[in-house]
Amino acid sequence: MTLQGTIPSLINFLSFTQWAFYSACALSCLVLRFKIKDDPKRLKVPIIIPIFFMLWCLFLVVAPIVENPQIELLYAAIFVVGGLVVYFPLVHFNLKPKWFEKVEIYLQLLMEVAPSRPSTYLDS
Repeated sequence: MTLQGTIPSLINFLSFTQWAFYSACALSCLVLRFKIKDDPKRLKVPIIIPIFFMLWCLFLVVAPIVENPQIELLYAAIFVVGGLVVYFPLVHFNLKPKWFEKVEIYLQLLMEVAPSRPSTYLDS
């Protein structure tokens, strides 16, 4: 997106995905509210607030598509779905090939998102 896009198209891309993820977070608040009823540490918010916020976020996701469909929004949707396609087998179901663990550790150390010692990461 950054190589071929302009600043307004990048802003459209970012805002579309941002509001989509905000609506997913509001939906998760609703699901957890009914799934974990007896937890004393759960978030206690009137039910109308996450419902209203989720509907507002969905409006902000759908309105640009209906008003002015652009190819950037399709790119954003493909990007998010592509992330889910990678996430579920590799992270959720832990279906990683053996060689992928070394690549994962190398990338985490390169991007400074893991401890400096890989053995510490693997032991925990």
